[in-house]
Amino acid sequence: LSDNAILLFGEAVAGTGRTTEARGLFQQFEKQFPHSELLPQAQLAIARTYEQDKSWTNAIRQYIS
Repeated sequence: LSDNAILLFGEAVAGTGRTTEARGLFQQFEKQFPHSELLPQAQLAIARTYEQDKSWTNAIRQYIS
């Protein structure tokens, strides 16, 4: 449950516009749960935070990886 909770919390933070903070949570998720079934969702969430920041190059890099 903890991996799901961190992912949901990060999405809630991103929804408030605090994209840098949310991205940090998602990156922490990647490190803490590298074998989680939810890892692809975290990776997409990172890309979405870059989109919200209009950081298109970083978003594309994230989508490609």
